[in-house]
Amino acid sequence: MYGMLSYLIFPAFGCATSTTMSLAIAWRLENILSRGLIFPLGTPASIHSEIWSLHCTATLVTRNSASPVAPDVRLHALTEGVPTQNHRTPLVFVHGAWHASWCWEENFIPFFVNEGFVCHAFDLRGHGQSEGREALHSFHLRDYVEDLGQVVEGAREAPVLVAHSMGGLVAQLYAQEHDVAGLVLLAPVPVSGVGYGYARAHPFPFLRFLFSRKGKAMISGEKLSKSLFFSQNISDELFRKYYGEFQDESFRAIFENGRGIDWKPLKSKPPLLIVEAGRDAVISGKRLAETARLYGTDLARIDDLAHDVMIDVEWRKCAELVSTWLTKNGF
Repeated sequence: MYGMLSYLIFPAFGCATSTTMSLAIAWRLENILSRGLIFPLGTPASIHSEIWSLHCTATLVTRNSASPVAPDVRLHALTEGVPTQNHRTPLVFVHGAWHASWCWEENFIPFFVNEGFVCHAFDLRGHGQSEGREALHSFHLRDYVEDLGQVVEGAREAPVLVAHSMGGLVAQLYAQEHDVAGLVLLAPVPVSGVGYGYARAHPFPFLRFLFSRKGKAMISGEKLSKSLFFSQNISDELFRKYYGEFQDESFRAIFENGRGIDWKPLKSKPPLLIVEAGRDAVISGKRLAETARLYGTDLARIDDLAHDVMIDVEWRKCAELVSTWLTKNGF
């Protein structure tokens, strides 16, 4: 086993501390994944094949053309509210990694329905109540973009996308190629990606993720999860409720989150709001500021919110900021 690790590590970094080990393996995995080189178990090729097959084997999605929402998997989706004279543009909420639509149902959907908006939310494939859990680690961000497209089509008119974290990357990719009325990015993964800040800050959970191929290994443990997603004054009862909802995440999608996406202008040049959480332990404020500059928009900051802005203690401050922005832009 040590021989395998040194084979992976020393050519890239020349040392084997826990942090550089994480970064070295991540770099190698990212290189393999970006080229789509996935080796089946037992391939008698080279040591590369044997090592990488341990991490990269995946099950293909079973197609289901009878799906009422998506062409390959059945998605769980919900719609609440009725159009009002003041707010005719629908909102489509896009969740991030390890989450599902429950994170919007808790606070934001009741808030915005009460404001007079029609709200759509859904579980990405392999998440929540949607199909595809058994093939989760085969999914790319582009698969999630396809899911979003099916939900937007069901909304019947160009919506405002309200997206969080990884969902922010999904929403940006969608808006590069499709018309949207507006785009609200809440603590989103920046265009340049999350980078390897997490691996440096939490090398051992990152190694667990690499060797287990389970995205949830990156956030497992109540202390770590609380520090990543929530303000420290959240009640134990509420935190444990949300912690129990967290799930696994696609191995591929996590690496794509780290790498980021190619920047392109948004197709319809929609109004854009980017919100930074002042206590965010996941997303770099510097990278978010770079994303805001790319799009030529300001970066709004809420100091007393952690990464999970829609369920953190002061979630209402974020909801009110978004509501004010929606009204100002005529939505």
